[in-house]
Amino acid sequence: MEEARPEIVSEDRTLEKAIEKAFGAAGTLYTVVHHTRKFEVPVMTVKGKPERELSSLATVGLWRTPVSGGKLKENQRIELVGAFVTAREGCREALAAAAFRVMRTGKAFGPGTVLLNCLHDWYPKATVPHFYFVQAQRWGFAQLQPVKMGALEVVFLEVLPVTEGEVNLLNELGPGALESKLLGASVSLWDLKRPSAV
Repeated sequence: MEEARPEIVSEDRTLEKAIEKAFGAAGTLYTVVHHTRKFEVPVMTVKGKPERELSSLATVGLWRTPVSGGKLKENQRIELVGAFVTAREGCREALAAAAFRVMRTGKAFGPGTVLLNCLHDWYPKATVPHFYFVQAQRWGFAQLQPVKMGALEVVFLEVLPVTEGEVNLLNELGPGALESKLLGASVSLWDLKRPSAV
């Protein structure tokens, strides 16, 4: 007798509910397709959260990709979240670009690591071409706790767009120094065309 397979729609909906609860409003799903590599990922968007001029975004479905590294346990999978300035186009595609890199490599980029040159293909005008990863519940999305789905546990990583100078600071002084600099910066960390905090 063939083992029953979990219903994908049901599992995705479980994640969607958790994300909407954490974001504070119902979201809209958009599917972003990477034409050259034939990857696709739904991205949920909630406009006006956490602030009026921002949108909160989250991937829904990246959990299907088995990953290794990033201090993850064998039964853990990831979804990516982030906040971006709503007026800047390409934010969904920027978050999806990070998801596509995870899908292609099977590598989990854990907290304190950086994904280099992630935005160039989708947002070439970005002054912050790299993504720095932090634990979502310890940074901007306190309510996004891990979600258990059968034997799997889905954890949420937040992406912070960073500049070349900020990556250099990370390499020189470590994650603590970079995060302190970002938290004390007088720039909008969610703007893909912001000046550097360094």
